[in-house]
Amino acid sequence: MKSNNFKFKVRTLESLKPSPSGQTDYYDTDSKLGIRISYGGTKTFFIRYRNQKGKVARQSLGNFPFVSLADARGKLYETLSKLGKGEDPKPEKEKTTTNTVEGLFEYYLKEKKLRPSTRKTDLRRSKTRIYPEIGQLHPDDVDRDDIFRLIESIDAPVEANRTFEFIRRVWNFGAERRKVKHNPCFGLKPLHDEESRERYLSILEIKTVWTKGLAGETSTIRAIYDLALLLGMRMNEILSMEESWIDSNERSLTIPKHQSKTKTTLTLPLPKYGMKIIDNQRSLSLGSPFLFPSPTAKHRTTIDKPQIQIRKKAGLQEHWTFHDLRRTCRTHLARLGIQEHIADRIVGHTEGGPKSRKTYQRWDFWDERREALEKWSSEIDKIVG
Repeated sequence: MKSNNFKFKVRTLESLKPSPSGQTDYYDTDSKLGIRISYGGTKTFFIRYRNQKGKVARQSLGNFPFVSLADARGKLYETLSKLGKGEDPKPEKEKTTTNTVEGLFEYYLKEKKLRPSTRKTDLRRSKTRIYPEIGQLHPDDVDRDDIFRLIESIDAPVEANRTFEFIRRVWNFGAERRKVKHNPCFGLKPLHDEESRERYLSILEIKTVWTKGLAGETSTIRAIYDLALLLGMRMNEILSMEESWIDSNERSLTIPKHQSKTKTTLTLPLPKYGMKIIDNQRSLSLGSPFLFPSPTAKHRTTIDKPQIQIRKKAGLQEHWTFHDLRRTCRTHLARLGIQEHIADRIVGHTEGGPKSRKTYQRWDFWDERREALEKWSSEIDKIVG
């Protein structure tokens, strides 16, 4: 198998074949000249360099053999001459929203329907992980090596995997909208294996978080944590909760399918303590249709800063996240002897089977679920005091 670095000769370039795994780049050992072999067999000369802003850029020098090796080397020397004079040799491209990787990602963040929390995370990754490395490259000039190097440079395994998945989503979206010609993530997989999280809070840890971690926090923050522990709700389900979801007479809470991760409507019987939490939060929402309104948006989308402070004050030895409260609820329901299918319905785990069956099961085991949640509510009261 030929090395990716060798002395360029006409016969050698003519003999290069496309790789079945996707496009491949080769580099001339005698110069900074490169040639890219696409999946379809197109051979394109190029040069990689850093522009005046210190960003990595790539300039295409034409397709071989229409551009000969001698002509490509001539263009290479012209490019190096301009670089030596402090000029950016890359010709100005037509200004479109996607003529750079940064533009492509901004287009995705603008056009793709995303939850506010997801958009915030994606924007953070774009600015801190992606733009500094490949932001100024044209999307069609980015290859698998660029992506691999970027992901490999991220020390945290989970963050590396999430960044890779985000990059792949953006390029897939660009391909669907005919903004890019290829996806450089093709043939690549996440670098790190991940195990499913099993973290949940023990009885002592729950007591510590509620007595130390939540000490001094506002009643609104406490309500968010209370609902997560009591009902096993996801953060976005709590923060986007609307007045219309609550049925005081039925003492129930309905999470509509558009707000549910599983895209199914979930109706929960509220224990007395749960109704008390919600009624108290209603009095603080000042007439807003949302129980957790925000001065800058319709409702809160994150509690990042309080979370950091709460974890710090609690001082638990093992790291934990807000989402672990959902697993804590499910685990302790099992500890209390709640049957598995009842506990699963409480936290909204989906089941297989006909769609009609799932619809009717929205109200299945209503009394059993209410009884289970009352039992769990009493247990929380004993733990927290």
